[in-house]
Amino acid sequence: MNEEIDIKEAVDNMWSKEAESWSTVAEDTDDFAVEDAKEHVYIKTKKVEGVCGGRYKSQFLVNRHSSKTIMTTIKTIWRYMGKSGSSTKQVKVYPGDEKELGCTGWANPTGADTTYSRQIVAAWFVT
Repeated sequence: MNEEIDIKEAVDNMWSKEAESWSTVAEDTDDFAVEDAKEHVYIKTKKVEGVCGGRYKSQFLVNRHSSKTIMTTIKTIWRYMGKSGSSTKQVKVYPGDEKELGCTGWANPTGADTTYSRQIVAAWFVT
């Protein structure tokens, strides 16, 4: 009978030590952190001749990753005559490439301009 208890205790100790090693391995996995796609994309604003009228600039989504395509969710906020609203859209950008998002504003015939601001809400790698 004591022999059975000793075997059970030995097995319990073995599993306990095994479980401790698992938690140690889990803690060490921080060395293999997942690469964040959002760190590789940004919105660039620049003047493009003949685009967006005289006062406004064009905005581009830029992927600075050398080998991975990134899908993003872009939020656009517009403002016009004291009112505002927003919309989101998904934009895919290839490695080292840029995609035009639109203008920072638009001169309306009414004299009240519409302005736009954009931000990257989310980004992830795609194949």
